[in-house]
Amino acid sequence: MRMSCIGVLLLAATALDGQSAVRTVGPFAIESELPALPCISQGRTGTCWSFSTVSFLESEAKRLHNLDIDLSEAWLARHTYPEKLRRYVAAGGKAQFSEGGLSHDVLWVAREHGLVPAASFTGLRQGHPEHDHQELFRILESLAKEATREGAPPVSAVFHRAVQAVLDAYLGVMPTEVSGPTGALSPRAWTDQVLGLPLDAYVEVMSLGAPEVGTKAKLEVPDNWLGYDHYLNVAVEDFMGSLERSLKAGYSVVFDLDVSERGFRAKDGIAVLSDELEKNGAVTQAVRDEGFRNGKTTDDHLMHVIGLARHQDGRRFFVAKDSGGPNRGPFDGKVMISENYVRAKVLAFMVHGAAISQP
Repeated sequence: MRMSCIGVLLLAATALDGQSAVRTVGPFAIESELPALPCISQGRTGTCWSFSTVSFLESEAKRLHNLDIDLSEAWLARHTYPEKLRRYVAAGGKAQFSEGGLSHDVLWVAREHGLVPAASFTGLRQGHPEHDHQELFRILESLAKEATREGAPPVSAVFHRAVQAVLDAYLGVMPTEVSGPTGALSPRAWTDQVLGLPLDAYVEVMSLGAPEVGTKAKLEVPDNWLGYDHYLNVAVEDFMGSLERSLKAGYSVVFDLDVSERGFRAKDGIAVLSDELEKNGAVTQAVRDEGFRNGKTTDDHLMHVIGLARHQDGRRFFVAKDSGGPNRGPFDGKVMISENYVRAKVLAFMVHGAAISQP
């Protein structure tokens, strides 16, 4: 959901320069705000998972190595779309095929294919300033349906080459080399040697009464197309405590959340529940679990969370980058999410594993 201020590393250096001091914005006192690039827009795509998690990794590069790097979001879509289509066809149409995804998809691409700077792969067609995958995905869906229709013959290797050609036409040809400090590097080598992020150190945390608390589990949502089953399942109080401690200790996080509630108003830069559910103690583990069970809490959106704020009425809010772009809402594209909204409507989050072991 970001627009595109792609590849300007000098601007990135300014944006990532240090944690901001406490300041007041409207009714909010921003108590902490971690370094992050400005909000940009995902345009007409369903790739919030890429934009939010890439923003998270950019902040991790700053936190761990003092690197100011603008990474390519489109690179992730370029690698996941054909893999999803391959799995869909192999499963005879009985698999998830959509633009959506989750944070671990980004880590999967980073391990398998590496990452690249935004300037190396914009994913934008010539003359198009904004990302738009609508026509592209209609074509991919038609290929998927034709390949899996009843009576269709098995697809040949030409089918998958044709898919790659379609992706090249819409998103661009992927670079095989990226400029590094000692010369040209493959994307994998650039990711290892220049970006240098500990990809195996990141963990995802969820909170549901079942499966058993304290175990590793699978988040049962359609966008978990990789079938990732290593979410750490914790009680809601531990879930919330880990989030706040992480941010206070300098670790940003990525939220996977439901934005279908009437109180989620990106154009106003705020996300709140009903007056009744905003009361202290209103959102228990049982309330949270019931929302997921009955389908009222859905897997809709991912956002990079970079800070903590306090409303003038005393309520705690989380400061999240949205991928609607810098001009959306009154807070330069950020959304203030109430503590109770997080308790009820954030399905899971990703963070560096060291953060959740903070005392």
